[in-house]
Amino acid sequence: MEKNEVKLEGNEMDFYMYESICTSWFGNRKDIRHIIIPKDMSEDEVIKKAEISSKNISGSANCNINLLQKYYMLIYPKKSYSSLTRIKFHK
Repeated sequence: MEKNEVKLEGNEMDFYMYESICTSWFGNRKDIRHIIIPKDMSEDEVIKKAEISSKNISGSANCNINLLQKYYMLIYPKKSYSSLTRIKFHK
């Protein structure tokens, strides 16, 4: 691997845009949201994760999810800051 070459394997994700419609005592709340998930997760699993996220954000017990767009995302580190070394990632 050359000096400026980036390892791409393992940095791939899928990024979904979805519509959430959550009901509450004051009516329906309709939002456009985004979720980043591991590459190639099934759409049923994506919907379940989006529903859980929407319920947590809205406080509603009932949310309907409509997938709108799927993006392929590739992320690689560009710059690390010194404060990153203070964070414990594992127990």
